[in-house]
Amino acid sequence: MGQIPPCRDDDLSTEVCQPRVRTALLVVSAADTACELVQHAAERLRIACVHHTALGEAADYLASQRVSCVLLDASYPGLDPMRALTELTAVLSDVPIVVLGADGSSTLALAAVQAGAQDYLVRDEVDAAALERSIRYAIDRKRTEVQLAHLALHDHLTGLPNRSVFDDRLEHALERRNGHGSVAVLFIDIDGFKRLNDSFGHGAGDDVLREAAVRIRSAIRPHDTVARLGGDEFTVLCEGVKGDRGALAVGSRVAEELGRPLAIDGHEIVLRASIGVVLAEDDAVTAEEILQRSDDAMYRAKARGGGRPQLYTHGRARERAGHEIQVEAALRRAIPGELVAHYQPVVALADGRPVAAEALVRWQHPTRGLLAPGEFIPIAEQSGLVVALGDWMLAESCHQATEWRDDLRVSVNVSGRQIADGSLVASVARALEDSGLAPERLQLELTETVLMDNIDGHVDLMCELKELGVSLALDDFGKGYSSLSYLHRFPIDRIKIDRAFVGGLPESRAGLAVVSAVVSFARALDIGVVAEGVETQEQIDALLELGCEYAQGFFFHRPAPPEQLTALLGR
Repeated sequence: MGQIPPCRDDDLSTEVCQPRVRTALLVVSAADTACELVQHAAERLRIACVHHTALGEAADYLASQRVSCVLLDASYPGLDPMRALTELTAVLSDVPIVVLGADGSSTLALAAVQAGAQDYLVRDEVDAAALERSIRYAIDRKRTEVQLAHLALHDHLTGLPNRSVFDDRLEHALERRNGHGSVAVLFIDIDGFKRLNDSFGHGAGDDVLREAAVRIRSAIRPHDTVARLGGDEFTVLCEGVKGDRGALAVGSRVAEELGRPLAIDGHEIVLRASIGVVLAEDDAVTAEEILQRSDDAMYRAKARGGGRPQLYTHGRARERAGHEIQVEAALRRAIPGELVAHYQPVVALADGRPVAAEALVRWQHPTRGLLAPGEFIPIAEQSGLVVALGDWMLAESCHQATEWRDDLRVSVNVSGRQIADGSLVASVARALEDSGLAPERLQLELTETVLMDNIDGHVDLMCELKELGVSLALDDFGKGYSSLSYLHRFPIDRIKIDRAFVGGLPESRAGLAVVSAVVSFARALDIGVVAEGVETQEQIDALLELGCEYAQGFFFHRPAPPEQLTALLGR
């Protein structure tokens, strides 16, 4: 995971974290001609040029000074440029590096970029103007990457760390504990938040969430962590808590702080929160289990009327485990007879014409009715049933697509368990053969979080899938690592920008920055961009102005069974 820009966790600004201002260009070179060339470029950029002829001296300088960019001369005598790049990028996570070399080999240039350089230039083929442009673009691209890295690890509404950061800190807290002391986790859910949203509007709801973040932060110690998981759910991590009583005391302080009167649109309201509290004293407990227990305790608090902290008890955990076992058994029987596929159109923003449809699984439960994915997909993932479910979705979606226009793609989500199973390529080939669907009409959606777990292995898999003739999309871009520098390594055809960055348009400066950067980068790589979660005309106008060509969301059509989409997608 990329380094987080130097912002404090308690900085609750909604603005994107900006790198600190730097005004120097550091040059690591032994060649006077290179230095003269760079001096001219620096003058054009109106920044100072600092020249070091020894890598060690440059490293010492970087330890105490901040620079705008580093220019590394790859022809430096005795220098291993790849090793130097690796060492520099390890300590300069938010500073761009441009390599100036004598070798025009494309292999060396690609290796330099893959090692962390923003650009590779051949010294004898570049002048001061070209070097200036390269440095300027490198600074801009690195700034965008830093912003994306921050946005990927922080909630754009409250500025708090997100689930990824919280999980990481909880893991480290449990490791540090090592049988001594205790770790407490609070799971906080604002009671009646939906009713508040419906009564006062989403803008007021956002204001309440921002204020809730400030109040929770003020109720805990400076070194404790508070994160927003999404919606009206927050979590708190406290280390060194003194037993159950100490953990409950933290929950009570949070509840009391949230309960102070709050003015919204001229009305005074009082927030109440259901707070699940769990104390990690068992060495064998995992971070995932701790969060699950705090979630269980929160629902117990809500069942008792809310507005209070509730300590986790093992009896409640056994009840939930029993429920999951029942769901898994029922789902095993349900595949494929009770599964249904709904589809959501993807449209061209220029004229509103559907160009694709994303397949989304639903469970037609015999007693509970139509169930959304969130009610059974996590259990399917955990149990491995998602592989059989995914195979069925592939087959069903390919057959359905043959009933639609010949120029319409169908898009199917692929899970990490399907990839790990090793049978994905065979499953896709079988679905195409059985349905007779042209391969170019099938698109597979993979999330960046899954792909980043094993880049080289997943690139090989993606190449195998591309050989079948299908297209590939990077789904939910922005929820995971969000590094533009990795995109060129994946043979993808489209990027789908996560709804978190689209929902705030056009007011959200963070959303505008992300969409603009992704569209610009994707256009350079000839990759299409789809915006997810579009709900308003204002969002469409902003996306069109930013150059985004495709979108999907409730504004166009909610996910629906195929028979309801015949007029829209049919032949």
